[in-house]
Amino acid sequence: MADIPIPSVEAGSLSSAEKLNECPYQPPRVDSRAPRVTLTTVPSSCALSTPDSSQSGHGDEYVSQDRRPSPTEQLSRGMQQVQVSSPDLMGMNTVVAAIDNITAESSPRPTLQVDRSANRSGESSSRRSSRARRSSSRSVLVRHEVVNEEPPQDVFNEPRFQDAFHNTKRLMANLATELESSSLHNDPDSVMHRLRNETRDLAGFQCPTTRTVAFVGDSGTGKSSLLNSLLDVKDLARASSSGTACTCVATEYHFHQFQTLTVQVELFGIDELSEQLRNMLHAYRQFHFMPSVEMSNTDAKTVEQLEKNAALALDTFRSMFRGSLRDEAFLLGNSETNVLERLRRWTETLFRSESEAPRPGLTVESCSALLATLSSDQPSSNEPAIWPCIRKIKVFLDAHILSKGLVLVDLPGLRDLNSTRRNVTERFLRYCDEIFVTCNIDRATTDQGVRDVFDLARPACLSRVGIICTKSDVRDAEEARKDYKGEPAQQIRRRMTDLDVEAKECNSIEEEIFDLLSKPTLSLGEQDELNQLNREKIQAGRRKDKADFELTRYIIETRNDDVTQSLVDSYGPSAPTGEVAVFCVSNKLYWANRDKASDDALPYLHLSRIMAVRRHCIGIVSSSQQLAATDYMRHKVPALLAQVQLWVQSGTRSADLEMRQELCSALNTIEAWLRRKLMSRTSAAQTAGRVAKLCFDEQLYNPRDTLHWSQAAQNAGWDWHQWAHQTYSAFCRQYGIHCTKIAGRHNWNEEIIAGMVQDVNTPWNVVRTTVRSQHGAIIGLIEHFLGRAMSHLERQPDALWDVVLPLQQALENRLDLAMSDLEQAYMDWDAKVHSLKTDALTGIRTSFMGRAMEDSYRKCNLEYGRGSHDRRREIIRRQLAQDRLFTDLMREWRRSFRELADQMQDNISGIINSNFTQIQETLDIVRRDSAANEGEMDAAFRDRVNETLIRAQAAHQGTLEVL
Repeated sequence: MADIPIPSVEAGSLSSAEKLNECPYQPPRVDSRAPRVTLTTVPSSCALSTPDSSQSGHGDEYVSQDRRPSPTEQLSRGMQQVQVSSPDLMGMNTVVAAIDNITAESSPRPTLQVDRSANRSGESSSRRSSRARRSSSRSVLVRHEVVNEEPPQDVFNEPRFQDAFHNTKRLMANLATELESSSLHNDPDSVMHRLRNETRDLAGFQCPTTRTVAFVGDSGTGKSSLLNSLLDVKDLARASSSGTACTCVATEYHFHQFQTLTVQVELFGIDELSEQLRNMLHAYRQFHFMPSVEMSNTDAKTVEQLEKNAALALDTFRSMFRGSLRDEAFLLGNSETNVLERLRRWTETLFRSESEAPRPGLTVESCSALLATLSSDQPSSNEPAIWPCIRKIKVFLDAHILSKGLVLVDLPGLRDLNSTRRNVTERFLRYCDEIFVTCNIDRATTDQGVRDVFDLARPACLSRVGIICTKSDVRDAEEARKDYKGEPAQQIRRRMTDLDVEAKECNSIEEEIFDLLSKPTLSLGEQDELNQLNREKIQAGRRKDKADFELTRYIIETRNDDVTQSLVDSYGPSAPTGEVAVFCVSNKLYWANRDKASDDALPYLHLSRIMAVRRHCIGIVSSSQQLAATDYMRHKVPALLAQVQLWVQSGTRSADLEMRQELCSALNTIEAWLRRKLMSRTSAAQTAGRVAKLCFDEQLYNPRDTLHWSQAAQNAGWDWHQWAHQTYSAFCRQYGIHCTKIAGRHNWNEEIIAGMVQDVNTPWNVVRTTVRSQHGAIIGLIEHFLGRAMSHLERQPDALWDVVLPLQQALENRLDLAMSDLEQAYMDWDAKVHSLKTDALTGIRTSFMGRAMEDSYRKCNLEYGRGSHDRRREIIRRQLAQDRLFTDLMREWRRSFRELADQMQDNISGIINSNFTQIQETLDIVRRDSAANEGEMDAAFRDRVNETLIRAQAAHQGTLEVL
């Protein structure tokens, strides 16, 4: 691993405390009147700081304890009557600064104040000038800026690519300025108006691509603190004082270009929320109505789960209906129907008090307070909590990491007892571009939350799942030395010794300073010695800090490497891509050093690894941004330049009328070909969605064999039927997805649909292949049309070549853009279809089968007491025996697929229509007289545009060569 630079020891990078200690020698002033010194009390913040144990790791353990009481303690008890004489007031300031370091045992820190009334005004002015010169020579504290951090190492962020991108935008801005130099663009019907607007749009081009990164983890893993660090906004997402996370609601962080923040909530539907209330009320009543004899006949795990569900229900009711639910006996003393109706009315009232409208203009503090109110329960509040009604929260802020097109999502863990919220998290994860599971570094290899996400990743085909271990700084040096053997232990011991030596040196210098300050008066030689000791103290403190940093860095990086390798070995083979990104971070190190001078802060910021995670996240969006920027430079800009060239050439009217008429006729023919190839109802571009739906019905829906699938499901259920009641109950509590020592790992939902999956896998692949072929046919049509159009234009007379060339370029670039857009549309559609396959052919809880079985598992979990095992088995058996189980699944699959096919067709048609309109407008520059008339109206303007265009084309050709 590359060395991380140690904190700067240059004089220009002194900390505030070190600057106070800096006491350069001043020539002695002959003055018979020594200044009078009095002892007064000042706030502790003004005192001279000494090396802080929190900043120096465990260095305090190695300072010798075999000495007399602290010099500063002795001095603080005996300084009340000290008289100090000095021939020089600047020398006196040295004494003042040194004594300022005293820490009283039980009183505010004292410092010496010099009475300057006896000194001449000229001398006072001279001293002020001296202080001003010395102060101005000190370096200004330069804070680290996130925007200056090293970008990801990819093509998009290479300097040459970025230079080409920004130069192209600057080129468009200059051209737009030239096009605005005439009043022609003010006419909304003019060609110049359109060209000017398109040029201005290209000058302001931003890569539109966004990517979503989710952070999921159990309470107390530092997830909220991690997000604060990545956003570089302290205390935005709050954690409780106990260190556990406060978040109960999914929270998205989006970018906007305002200094203030905006918050917007998305609520559950009232019917959806009523269903949650019904399930919670039933769980609460079921547990409290359970007879004691039945409880004694129920296994402990089941009773524990029932109690947890009841407690969750009561906590939610207390939060939501604070002020309305005055007596909890109401939940048990009335019929379930009446109670549920009352809860629904209270919920509707709560809904009316909460708006989904954006809340703009927030400061960080007010936004943090609002998020705490919206996303968690506030024990001190007397108002009802709104968080149970919220599906997700969106926060908009100006953060560097978001400005690159990222959306960060803070998610509760997958082990949330509230099934609806747990399923919201699962569905979020399925649609994110990358997922990071957070865990404490000391439990990383055994963390169940991490295992749960990777267990979901396999069946759901989540391609990019990583792990972020938090609290990497929490490690005692002595403990680390004992844990490691061999070379690591020796390295730690050596660094501990180095720190001990430097700490003792600091202590020795402090004792010498104390001895001097204990004297009633100081001679000139002693004054010089004191100055030198103060300088040595600064250097010794720096050496101690460096030794402490080296020890801390070695311990942190050694454990980081070990944990990373262990996690890669454990989860790499089971990850969909075979790779796992692992980061070990310290939010504490990041924020403890964030506001220091950049040279002092950077070694610790690097060690915290927050910047590495931030760089990785930004890199996620770089690939798609590179494609968008390349399309912009290769196709959009050349197409616009070609249109401007056509406008210039149309104004010159170099060809005679007959040749121009022949050219217009050729352009009409090209438009007719394009319309027939891509716009007719029989074109592949207009039938792709219809073909996809027909293929699905022929391959999957019509030949379905639901009876066979149902029998296979019942056979699987019979296998579980033989299990012991404790095992069977445990799988029901985990909604069919569990692992025990005896039964092993099973996913009941997957086993239920195993027969169906075996039958439909091949037909499903046929459907996807057919759609891909249809996409290829559309691309083939465009390429064939382009070749035919190019050949047709090349047959025009040489006198029209100055018009034909830009026409060809404009057509080629416009159709290249169309093909690129179609390819992206297909990729987006294929990703959605891939997710639909997860819904239809896997057994995760948010899949079609998982949702179909959810209610049955919930009913099983409400069973208890004698005979409960048989009742659970009967609930599952009846569900598996229903004919509509697979019929409903196929209907849902078909409905969802047809929706996606219609969306695909709408996207294809939109792309074709948009580009057809653009091509028509390009052809019209030549076919109509508008452009020619505009050029003749202002010939000087046309000439200026031509000159600017020639320079722009030459410059952009150089840019394309770089690409």
